[in-house]
Amino acid sequence: MLEYLLINSLISLLVILALSFLHNAPARFRLRVILIGISSWLVPWHLVSLPVDASFANGQGIVVWESFVSVSSAVAQTDQSLGWEFHWVVIASLAVGCVLLLRHFGRHQIVMKQLSSRVKGKSEEFADNDLLSVPVLVVADYSNAFVRGYFKPEIWIGESLLKQPASQAIVLHELTHIKQKDNFIQLYTVMVRYLFWWNPVIYWFYRQTCELIELSCDESCQHKDENYQHHLAQLLVVHHAQREAPKFATPFFLRKKFNLYRIQQLNEEFRMTLKHILAMAISAILSISVITVSAQDTTAQISSKVTRLIFNTITKTGESENRREIGTEFSGAEEQLEELFALAKELPVTLDVSEDRFNKTLVTITSQEQAVTERMLAVFDGTEIGLMLRKQPDFRTNSASVPLKVKISVSIDKKSPTDLSADANTNEWTVIEKAPYQVQVKPQIVVIEGEERVLLDTVVATQKDGKENIIATPRMIVDFGKAGMIEIGEESAEGVFSGISMSMVASKN
Repeated sequence: MLEYLLINSLISLLVILALSFLHNAPARFRLRVILIGISSWLVPWHLVSLPVDASFANGQGIVVWESFVSVSSAVAQTDQSLGWEFHWVVIASLAVGCVLLLRHFGRHQIVMKQLSSRVKGKSEEFADNDLLSVPVLVVADYSNAFVRGYFKPEIWIGESLLKQPASQAIVLHELTHIKQKDNFIQLYTVMVRYLFWWNPVIYWFYRQTCELIELSCDESCQHKDENYQHHLAQLLVVHHAQREAPKFATPFFLRKKFNLYRIQQLNEEFRMTLKHILAMAISAILSISVITVSAQDTTAQISSKVTRLIFNTITKTGESENRREIGTEFSGAEEQLEELFALAKELPVTLDVSEDRFNKTLVTITSQEQAVTERMLAVFDGTEIGLMLRKQPDFRTNSASVPLKVKISVSIDKKSPTDLSADANTNEWTVIEKAPYQVQVKPQIVVIEGEERVLLDTVVATQKDGKENIIATPRMIVDFGKAGMIEIGEESAEGVFSGISMSMVASKN
């Protein structure tokens, strides 16, 4: 959510900066620029991503653990309340926007009903005008004009305005609105304004849109009628906007101050210059850069998105219940996950999929038969994940041509880490005492698909009454120079981790 606000705020800022350089550009062109700024808020740029390779992200490492208690899965208990809070904020905001939009539409209908009761019929004055292709309706006791309708538009004009010598200019103005599809633009911007009622930038864009619609229409009329400015001055000085102007229309008279501004603007000559083109080109390049950076960041998140997959097998022996857990963390493997989800629908298992606030996908599969679990594990056969899950010696150990050192760090509650350096060439176990845990680690070089990597076997146990109680047997495989992490414990709603953490970085000397 924060990224969405940041990206669109930057794009809106670039639009506003561009408009500052386009103050003497044609109003129609400035209107198009503002519409781009408005429309950008409808696009979830933070979700846009570049095409990514769906293959395994081996550089991120693969972690696997196995235990007969639920301790090692507790790390998956992350707080998701923050994401749901944003979710409900968005829904509530849209709901309020819809209510405001309906209220606006209701007011529009009330005004139109009042005006409809005062319609005296079609004007005969413009009936023989070949340039006019839409009907003109006369409204009694009304001193404004507007276009009603979208696909079969009508011009509604106050009876008092028809008595003015410049009435032809009013009709020309409203007819130009129809030809430029300004009523559709007005409808679009009104809807966006109320759906984003909380956004001051959208409100400013909306106000600018209403003004630029009138200014662009005046410019067009000025090109068609050389006396249009004179007629406009006569009309705008005498008349002013009425409160009962329709809400979804573009009335001829707006605020008095803006009406005078319209007359002044017709004294200026607006045309596109090289400065305008350069300003738009720079703004476009910067906007595309912002979007591209966001897309690359999203792509990186997608390509490195971690899946935590847990297989629980619960069996009963008499009145006792035994639980075996096999878990893994990895990146990629989208095809295998899709196959796994499809298989879960056919087998007697319970499937739970969620996402934590760190964008990690949490998948838990629970069965009551080991055979069912084994069948689901088989989905990953032939992959590195399968080798790790099955613990099969399908990858061969290797003695590296150069000495290999592995730096291992173990900490409790992510405090006061104990660091050691182990030799992966010896293929021996190293014991780390970190009360209340005893950690045994054995790094070794393995060759998978012709590439050397580092495999770390781990046994995590506690000592009680002189007996060793194994709580988890994690495994991890990483590329050289890449960091791997194993966490066994739980995380509070405030994001505070409690448990044992192990990290490993392997390098060649």
